[in-house]
Amino acid sequence: MKITVDINAPKVFKRLDEVIKTKVQFAFDNQVMKDSNYYAPMDTGTLMASVITGYSSGMTEAKARGILQSGEPAKHAGKGKLIWNTPYAKRMYYGEGYDFSKDSNTNARAKWFEEAKAKKKGVWQDVLNKAVEAWK
Repeated sequence: MKITVDINAPKVFKRLDEVIKTKVQFAFDNQVMKDSNYYAPMDTGTLMASVITGYSSGMTEAKARGILQSGEPAKHAGKGKLIWNTPYAKRMYYGEGYDFSKDSNTNARAKWFEEAKAKKKGVWQDVLNKAVEAWK
């Protein structure tokens, strides 16, 4: 009995490359989300909990809210985009008319992503490097 197996190596390697990139992006997205939320304002925690990863430009706000309400935002992680999805997130982010209370989060401030990026850029690079090494 003879068995012949054909393997489309370019297709296999392309798919493997896609999987690796998704895993690396997922690790990076989660680190950026964690570090950014460290500086996000907090009252009840809704703003911090509202972050959606992988919100694509073609996705409607209603669709994004549906993802959030389904409790499955993680399945959209790894797309390289974070959205804090509350009606007031934009005003809070730019600090429009807010004096941020430090009661619940002593690190709270406007432009929390920018603060995290300024302070954690090296950590983010390390996360990327480790994720890439883990998938080599």
